[in-house]
Amino acid sequence: MAADVKAPYLKALQGLLWQAGYDSGELKAPVFPDVACFISDAHRAGKMVMIYSSGSVPAQKLFFAHTTAQPPDLSQFITGWFDTVNAGPKTEASSYAVILSTHPDIEASRWLFLSDNLEEVNAALASGMYGDI
Repeated sequence: MAADVKAPYLKALQGLLWQAGYDSGELKAPVFPDVACFISDAHRAGKMVMIYSSGSVPAQKLFFAHTTAQPPDLSQFITGWFDTVNAGPKTEASSYAVILSTHPDIEASRWLFLSDNLEEVNAALASGMYGDI
């Protein structure tokens, strides 16, 4: 963990461990209030909100179903879940092409990818998406 290895099998194990913590109520995922509002407001406005994380899809779903936000279950507002298994490495444009292919009716230029990682944003931009940090 200190090396921040993104191995899919480690992420799957992490998801199983988190399951126990979330189910017991001992774990709650911290979410900034403005992020929770953005997610729910975007959903209500008819926008699709999707998550692309190095964490496994099951771990993502646990995270967003057990947040500190109100309401605590933000998973109801998420329309797509992507990780390094079903989309690919986050720093490769081909991974964003996989995500784009899930909604071929929506032009790449109408997608917005947000990240704290410039390499990921550059990969999204290379696929035709908009991106920002």
